[in-house]
Amino acid sequence: MKYYFRLNQDNIIVDAITFPVEGYIEYETDYPLPAGINGGWYKWENGTYVECPELKPETELEQRIADLEAAIAAILGGAL
Repeated sequence: MKYYFRLNQDNIIVDAITFPVEGYIEYETDYPLPAGINGGWYKWENGTYVECPELKPETELEQRIADLEAAIAAILGGAL
């Protein structure tokens, strides 16, 4: 099956879809992609994806807290 990945400036996969779109990288495999491939903790390296556990939030709660802190800091102008 063919998949198409969108990468950010650090080569982190931020989107994975099954149809071609300009700006996406094509990847073909006989296997399904791992769950969470577009969650921000997989990088594109040497023509394939690589999991980077250090980028993955330890828990969903920690991720939600970090997102809320970032939003509050943005509202307060970085005062947090």
